[in-house]
Amino acid sequence: MAYDWTMFFDEFGGELHQSFKKELSQQLLEKGDNTGIKQFQKHNFQLMVGMIPMDIRKEKDKVIATIEFITPTSWSIPTTISWKTNQIGLELELAHKSEVSSDSIDFKWEDESLKDKVEPHIAPYKKSKAEKNGFGFNAEYFYLLIPDVELEVFFKADVPEETINSMNDFLQDFHRVWNKDKKGKEIEFISSLTKSDAHYSVVMDIGLKNTVRIINELLKSIGEKYSHVIEKVKIK
Repeated sequence: MAYDWTMFFDEFGGELHQSFKKELSQQLLEKGDNTGIKQFQKHNFQLMVGMIPMDIRKEKDKVIATIEFITPTSWSIPTTISWKTNQIGLELELAHKSEVSSDSIDFKWEDESLKDKVEPHIAPYKKSKAEKNGFGFNAEYFYLLIPDVELEVFFKADVPEETINSMNDFLQDFHRVWNKDKKGKEIEFISSLTKSDAHYSVVMDIGLKNTVRIINELLKSIGEKYSHVIEKVKIK
């Protein structure tokens, strides 16, 4: 249901009418392509309404408000939306507190720069070629929120179970040796490889004192042993 992608908070959104919330959520999802973001509904976007001041204000024939746009990388981007009403007797300034329907209220995206702010979080900002990066396979870097990191591993072909088991052992050995040698910069967690559609995923908590450099060290170590079976890795 379209309502599911939007979270409402009473801190600054407590006065919003339930029907207003429903129309806001549904109409903005349906009009997502108007932002310029391709295949908008296929991305795992979320909205947060009322967590920060909404700054609701009338501008000419519409009302403008500020909400938060949450990317698949859990990055929060404040953005503006607007609404208009065409229902006789419904005051524009009070629409957000009133019973509304799809026929009486019209929501729109207002931030023309939203696409530019969001795209780095849904497309790689850096592509690293196997011939130059020292890994032996291609790597694509997406914006991420350290310490949480996901590695999506794409193999050149189907790999046998023993290869997956060997890589899982390798990952745990890397974790153990790193924590032994890097006191104060310990890795909190590295998962085993899990199958997901066309790739395998590794989830990591690299610790707050580490940077993306640790990912490069891990990829280099993986490449030394498994580059012959790996096509590319996405870092998210």
